[in-house]
Amino acid sequence: MYPSEFQEEFDNKYGYHTEDAGLLLQGKKVFRKCTQPCASVNKLFGTLLGFIPIVKWLPKYNLKAYLLRDIIGGFTTGVMHVPQGIAYSVLSGVAPVYGLYSSFFPALFYMIFGTSRHTSIGSFAVVALMSGIANDQIMSTYSTPSTNSTVSSTQTVELTPIIVAQALTFTLGIIQFATGLLRLEFVTTYFSDQLVAGFTTGSACHVFAAQIDDVLGVNVPKVSGPGYLFRRFYDILLQIPHANVCTVITSAIGILFLYVGKDFISPFVNKRLKMKIPIPYELILVSSF
Repeated sequence: MYPSEFQEEFDNKYGYHTEDAGLLLQGKKVFRKCTQPCASVNKLFGTLLGFIPIVKWLPKYNLKAYLLRDIIGGFTTGVMHVPQGIAYSVLSGVAPVYGLYSSFFPALFYMIFGTSRHTSIGSFAVVALMSGIANDQIMSTYSTPSTNSTVSSTQTVELTPIIVAQALTFTLGIIQFATGLLRLEFVTTYFSDQLVAGFTTGSACHVFAAQIDDVLGVNVPKVSGPGYLFRRFYDILLQIPHANVCTVITSAIGILFLYVGKDFISPFVNKRLKMKIPIPYELILVSSF
């Protein structure tokens, strides 16, 4: 056998290919990767179960070690999501009950399909604020009922904020699904700490500006566009003499109660009892008023 025949046999045995066959080789790898889960019934069943992680970890769940802690953590998270969901629904421009829905159902589905036990899924301030801005712009442009006349009937379509929110959610879901298929998560690795810190601080300023009129109990016209924060604060300053005293007092008491409870009462109680006990200050505050 000639040396070239030895080389060819060696290449075939250990899967070596020249650069000329690179494109064909990549195509075969992709095809093999896509068809491998369907190679047998067991592999197909295992692949389908991979999309439902709860089937794997639930039978191995240690009730004695984790149940009590998970109940406390779930209760604390649920209590926090009640006022948070209501507040974020106001930012989104929809009814408060939809904020509770957006806090409950994502966590329920993530329990079944999620892969991280440390993630709390629910409403988010920045997303709620951006949804509210988009909702206001669309409602101000297309809020007039449109009449579609045909030969046989006339249909009136009324646009509501929840319809806009549903369309926005569906569209963003498609975009997020496409980015997942294209494996575009690597883009986030290029976000520096300074960029993330600046985005977080700027988002906090926008959220604060969006809720300050409710704290004062005044009606401020909604504006958008570059520099709208300065216009909004200017309008709020003009409305301060017309602020609702009862609303201001209630807001101040609520903020003071949460601040004292989180920074003073909870550390004192945990130090005395030598164990961390979550105190639902948000629930106490909401039920009191």
